[in-house]
Amino acid sequence: MNQMNEYAKTILLKARNAFPTIILDENGKVIQFNNEARQVLKDLKEGLIVTDFLNEAIKIVDQLDNKVDIYEPVNVSTLDYKKVFSAFIDKIEFKQRTYFSLKFLELKGYETNHLIRNGFQHTIDAILLIGKDQRVIAANDAYLKLFKTTEESITGKHIVELEKDTRVIHKIDTLFSEKSTFETLNLRSLKDIHGETIYCQVILIPSVRENKVTAMQITYRNITENQLNEHKLSIFKKIIHHYNDGVIITDESLRIVFANEAFLNMTKFEANKVIGRQVRKLLYSGYHNEAFYQSMWQSINTKGYWQGEIWDMKQNGVAFPVWLQIFTLIDEETKALSYVGIYKDLSDFQSRNKRILLLLEKDPLTAAYNRTYFLDKVDERLSYEKSKKHYILFMDVNDFKQFNDSFGHSLGDEVLMEISRKLFYYFSDSIIARYGGDEFIIHIEDNMDLNILEEKIKSFINFAKEPIILNNRKYFASVSIGISMFTNNETVVQLINEADQAMYQAKKEGKAYKFFDK
Repeated sequence: MNQMNEYAKTILLKARNAFPTIILDENGKVIQFNNEARQVLKDLKEGLIVTDFLNEAIKIVDQLDNKVDIYEPVNVSTLDYKKVFSAFIDKIEFKQRTYFSLKFLELKGYETNHLIRNGFQHTIDAILLIGKDQRVIAANDAYLKLFKTTEESITGKHIVELEKDTRVIHKIDTLFSEKSTFETLNLRSLKDIHGETIYCQVILIPSVRENKVTAMQITYRNITENQLNEHKLSIFKKIIHHYNDGVIITDESLRIVFANEAFLNMTKFEANKVIGRQVRKLLYSGYHNEAFYQSMWQSINTKGYWQGEIWDMKQNGVAFPVWLQIFTLIDEETKALSYVGIYKDLSDFQSRNKRILLLLEKDPLTAAYNRTYFLDKVDERLSYEKSKKHYILFMDVNDFKQFNDSFGHSLGDEVLMEISRKLFYYFSDSIIARYGGDEFIIHIEDNMDLNILEEKIKSFINFAKEPIILNNRKYFASVSIGISMFTNNETVVQLINEADQAMYQAKKEGKAYKFFDK
């Protein structure tokens, strides 16, 4: 309770020179109050129980779903002080208990006393006070600013001269006749004096005395900025939904919160099967090892983005290549972290321009790089990354010609595609190219020792021997690999030739792999 008392004092300090304020616990007991409250409520003391008042407060807060502070006329006869007040009611959760902060405005018929002047000028909401004849008694600065007017020009005017919305006028008439508690009108647009459109939430609060409505408070909560932001967000969502590339947005834990139509069409998933799922569990194809994802996330965490080719899995179990761009988004207000992924389907060659662009770099059958791209890219790496170790692997599929002759070129192509996928899985951080026919070349840039590289090559050779299932039949393939190492000033072509020689020497010796002996 001592902690709550200190917390309550903090609240009261913020209310100083503004509202008479008291803090109640969940049982209606007064915990703290400020000097302004003591001056207005003469019988006020700590420990006083004001259950009737609290019950009224709880009813109001619950009706408003705890979302906003609100003015509400309350009779405080429990305090033996027969006056009608409007109270800002704020529900407080502290240490798993509920408390209420009540800030009072005293209404005395048509009078605009010190409490009203001092109190409602401190709120950011626009407030207009009208009497029982529905003419303006007072307006706060927020109202004058919002509607670009002066108090002198509106004081004494009938509400129908200022309020043009017939729904609001009808509600005001109803409240004056029925003496209802309060009324809230949701989003509406209106014109200010200069004809500019603003969006407001309107709250109508009658002041009841001796069973008659003697005054009414009209609160205009300006939500123009929120409405415009929602409108912009709606337009943004429509644009993204019609975007040709797949787009998803995830939360910090990588659970999908948004996916556009292109992404759903690309992956064959339905929206209800995507939202809330983690991306990797949803799309994981098994083609990439853990090192691939570690490298990806290192870039995302340090640079805020990553882009590259990745193999994902559709809902029907078919793997497909995509060009993926990932970047981070941080909400300026909440600091919440989100990720945006943009997917371009590389398996779709219907667009002639896409086909031409990809063929400049890619082998259309295996999606590996072509020979020209490999030579250029590796030559560039050798020039600028001389501090690292560079290896070239030359690999071919054993007895592939015999396989083609026995089962046909169509199945042979399927085997090559499966072999390339296994390469992408095992050497995800490397440059992989189809050299020609059943031959592949791989550039590995790493400072790993030769024995570690040798173990990795052995592991891949065993992986390549695992059965390939095509048309419900098992087929088997094996590979031979030659390895060369950049030691001085060799060119890419020289390294490829050395690896090629080492591979054929391995075949000659009946081995699965061999390093080039310089």
